[in-house]
Amino acid sequence: MRWSDPDGKLTLIYEDDSTSGEITASLDEWLEMVVGVLQMMPGKLNADRNGFALGPVGSDPDMIGALVAARLKESSAQ
Repeated sequence: MRWSDPDGKLTLIYEDDSTSGEITASLDEWLEMVVGVLQMMPGKLNADRNGFALGPVGSDPDMIGALVAARLKESSAQ
């Protein structure tokens, strides 16, 4: 990640075996993308109804992380 203070932008750089690239957006845009991704994910309110648990109980955190990354990539391409 890179933070550019003068223009208030955050850049996320990604790279894997077959692809690489970067996404640059303002903090407000990042927040909108993350909220949008979270709205698409399976989940439910916790027992106290003051928090939200992502995914079903016992779900794989790596799978959820990969889903978040894929949704962010899709959101930034639009």
